Amino acid sequence: MVLAEIAAVHSVEKVVLAQETREHNPTHFEKVAAAFGKGVAVEVVPHAELKKRSREAKTNVRTGDFTA
Repeated sequence: MVLAEIAAVHSVEKVVLAQETREHNPTHFEKVAAAFGKGVAVEVVPHAELKKRSREAKTNVRTGDFTA
């Protein structure tokens, strides 16, 4: 998984995931939420909010969104 490589070389402060991911793909949501360990906070927001915040994020990893 790409996230395992990121976790190996980066210090991750927080993971922000779309609420819709939890609703429509709970298996993927759980894998991503657990990828960085229990010490990393996971915040869940609506997809539209996630897209707004992505403009200000230090790093974005897009795993399935094909809209800009």
